[in-house]
Amino acid sequence: MSTTETSRSVLPPSRLLFLPEIIEILTVSLAPQDLFRCIQVCHAWYNLFTPYMYISINDHRHKWPKVLERFYLPQTTPNDQDEDWHLNLFRKHGRHIRHLQANWCVTLNALAAAQTCTQLETLSVPGQSWSRTRPEMVDSVIWRPPGLTNLSNETNLRTCDQHLRIRGRWLYLLVQQNRRTLQELKVLQLSKIEELDPGALGGLLQSCLRLHRLEISDQEWGDAAQTYIPSLVEDVPQIQHFIDGSMRWNKSLLKASLPNLKTLELGAPVPIRAVFQLLKNLPHLQELRMRWNQSPKLSRHDLGAILDHTPHRLERLNIVGIGFVNDDYLAKDILPWLPHLIDLSTQHIGPALAELIPTCYRNLRSYNQPIPVNSICPKYSLSHSRINTLSILLENCPHLVEFDGIEHKIEADYLLDHPWVCKDLEVLRFQIVGVHRLSEEEDMDYRQGKLFLRINKNLVEKEREAIEKHGRLQVQQRRVYDRLAEMVHLRVLDLGMEYRNISLPSGRPHIRYGVHVYEDYGRPIPDTLELSLESGLDRLSTLRELEVVGFEGVDHRIEYSELRWMGQSWPRLKEMRGLQEVKCENLRPDETSYLRAFMMQHYPNVKHKRKERFPRTHT
Repeated sequence: MSTTETSRSVLPPSRLLFLPEIIEILTVSLAPQDLFRCIQVCHAWYNLFTPYMYISINDHRHKWPKVLERFYLPQTTPNDQDEDWHLNLFRKHGRHIRHLQANWCVTLNALAAAQTCTQLETLSVPGQSWSRTRPEMVDSVIWRPPGLTNLSNETNLRTCDQHLRIRGRWLYLLVQQNRRTLQELKVLQLSKIEELDPGALGGLLQSCLRLHRLEISDQEWGDAAQTYIPSLVEDVPQIQHFIDGSMRWNKSLLKASLPNLKTLELGAPVPIRAVFQLLKNLPHLQELRMRWNQSPKLSRHDLGAILDHTPHRLERLNIVGIGFVNDDYLAKDILPWLPHLIDLSTQHIGPALAELIPTCYRNLRSYNQPIPVNSICPKYSLSHSRINTLSILLENCPHLVEFDGIEHKIEADYLLDHPWVCKDLEVLRFQIVGVHRLSEEEDMDYRQGKLFLRINKNLVEKEREAIEKHGRLQVQQRRVYDRLAEMVHLRVLDLGMEYRNISLPSGRPHIRYGVHVYEDYGRPIPDTLELSLESGLDRLSTLRELEVVGFEGVDHRIEYSELRWMGQSWPRLKEMRGLQEVKCENLRPDETSYLRAFMMQHYPNVKHKRKERFPRTHT
């Protein structure tokens, strides 16, 4: 090959940035403010990054609320961000929007009137907590974009309020304009938006051929929702994932024909008989998430009769409402009819269920524990799970990838005596307790003894004994670290959860701290890992893929040196749970603020926050 041909076949470095593949990789990690700076560089970069600037719009974030709050006020000047600016913005860039979460009525109005937002893939409308501009709140002023009468099609719409009518009209039009691309639709509190004929909305959604996920809810519809929601879903046979967030069980769903449904999530408590009737009517269902009401109980034989004694092929099951006392019923009567589970979520696992899983579900890949409370503090937690119960999953399920059971405890000695077979774990959340630690008095003697050793001063007997005992106790912690270090694929390692009761009303006990008296929100869990370099934390250097580390509630000894080691040894670290600021009334001064300031200064990309209480759906 000639030199000329070789030079022509190699793309110059200056042109690499303009490859779509490179741009997609770059923009994933860029915040909106970073994208805004990019489009200001030059005309080429403006054309390159603008589509990614507007690909996702959530008018409840960034500067949107500040702009929309003052929308079309009389004192705004022509150069301000008024209604014309708002409408022209979407006329110019609406074609780039793929994901929209509209919390302001004016956003829906402007997008529908602009007629350029025709490539939406996901649309989310809250419906209940609509944000209003100042004129809407004070004078009930309704913005009527140009072309209102020409664009609207209200043949099948019935209205009860002008403000709600305007919302419903533009929501209807926006869905209509995106019927060729819309894949996911989320509309909450449907009755607060409009009174719509089910045939009208159902027919419109039926024309959305790519729509596969629908989430709706209505807390105030009453008996009308009993037929409205199932009828709406039946009109859209292509739906694969359906979420009904209503808190009232809709019996009409038992009669709905949903042949393609793969995921079903219901917010209302469902009787166990109805659960199995749903399973029979939905033979292709893969994931079921709901609150179960076991009353009245049915025997294993009666449940099997509903399924014609044919086990269902359900793969993912999320149960809320069956607690520890119902563990036997769940293990002996319900789960035997679901032998293909690979993903299980329950609030608690008792001995009966723990023994069943290794026998019947050796291919289990994920266990998640929904947390209905804010704290694992023993004084306030609702959990009564037996200690060491969940260890049986780690010992017998070789394909386990996600183990999220933060309320469950495993003793350190028990952990060391029972080897784990799940070497591919990526998520590990549980509590390690029973770690041998020095008492407060012994710890003071130990620290004083170490100081005296540095200055070559003779030790008294109790200081010498404290140092010797500390050395013996460190062996246990180092062995625990060695066990965790074997999980080289871990992305999440969480050893605790918020240990203070941050939601309990008045009546908390008080504690004295110095000369001040504060309310007692709970103390760290005793006898947990120190998480100090001295105790062997550096043995976790094998966890190079770790992205999230958590130690809320752990009585740790983390200081600057430990944080510096974490930042250097875990290059992918993105989130830390345990140093975030907690704002409570009359709370004792935050003793970790200096550590948080250190992390924010040296590792600003690491976020400090709590984990969401309830795990998200897999779909």
